[in-house]
Amino acid sequence: MSQGVVTAMLSVADVAAHLKVSRYTVVRMVISGKLAASKVGRQWRIDPAAVDEMLRRTTLPAGIQ
Repeated sequence: MSQGVVTAMLSVADVAAHLKVSRYTVVRMVISGKLAASKVGRQWRIDPAAVDEMLRRTTLPAGIQ
């Protein structure tokens, strides 16, 4: 067994609250591949770094509308 660092994973509800969107929207982002996640049992778990990366990819640079 490798010895990696285990980080706290977020639930769909946690991410939805953070982004101020519905849980369904978060699930759609996961299924479409816009947000990386792992399925544990019947629940999706999202690494906080994946949320940060998704926001970096989808946020427009300053001055662009």
